[in-house]
Amino acid sequence: MSLVHQVLKEIDQRSGQTPDIPPALRYPQQESVSVVGWSLALLLLLIILSAAWYFWPAAPEKTAPPVPPGQVDVTKPGVLKQPSVAPQQVRPFSETRVAPPLVKTLKEPQVSAGQTTAAAEQQAALVVEPQLTIHRPNQQLQQDYLQIIRAMRAADWPLAEQYNNALLTNDKLTSALRQKALTNKARIFLEQKRYEEFKQFYYSQRDNQNEQWLATVAPGLHIVGAYKEAVDSYRRLSQLQPGVANWPIAMAVALEQNQQIDPARQVLENVLQQYSLSGTQQRWIEQKLARPR
Repeated sequence: MSLVHQVLKEIDQRSGQTPDIPPALRYPQQESVSVVGWSLALLLLLIILSAAWYFWPAAPEKTAPPVPPGQVDVTKPGVLKQPSVAPQQVRPFSETRVAPPLVKTLKEPQVSAGQTTAAAEQQAALVVEPQLTIHRPNQQLQQDYLQIIRAMRAADWPLAEQYNNALLTNDKLTSALRQKALTNKARIFLEQKRYEEFKQFYYSQRDNQNEQWLATVAPGLHIVGAYKEAVDSYRRLSQLQPGVANWPIAMAVALEQNQQIDPARQVLENVLQQYSLSGTQQRWIEQKLARPR
């Protein structure tokens, strides 16, 4: 609304008449708004905003924490610089050394500034490099023993004796393999019918009570006519293998051949009562006992 329009309206309100306003000075009815009211509202809003801005407390300024002595203040421009890195020397693959597995790295002894050279050498001498001990079965001894067995199965007794004697001279021979080698030597003598050498070898090992040894030398002693020694070996085997009837039966035969008839019959009677026998063994013992003395 223009100022002329407003003045004319106020005059009309005072006189109570509605003047005839020229059309050029008229505004549409829906657009008539009080300019003064809007001006006052805008002015009031500006005053309120100015007062709020003026009296509103300012936010505290953020300051960086104090830098401890000896450190670099990274907030200052130009202080932090990119560190210079020396180019790393790459060794060729042929010169690269790889530590062997399971080897412990020893720390060199630290020598103080006041320590003498002799003391440093003495301390270094106390550092002992660890030694790796790998426990493996003695495969070579096992292979040597298998060579003897193969030669004996092929009935190549001279070759078996050669391998067996070499095994007996090995200072790393275990107790179990030594017993087997002694038994093999006795059998090689018997297979070659070298009875005198067998008897001499037996007497050199007479205290040997190994079960496998006795099972080999007892029949051998029986064959060479050493009945008394054979009976002793059979008796010991009967104690070591109480369920085997062959040993007391062979002992009875050795007693009979040594002209000990009554002890032989007593052994057979005991076998007939105490042992579980096959049909052939039982008939043989019954026939022996049925003969007159």
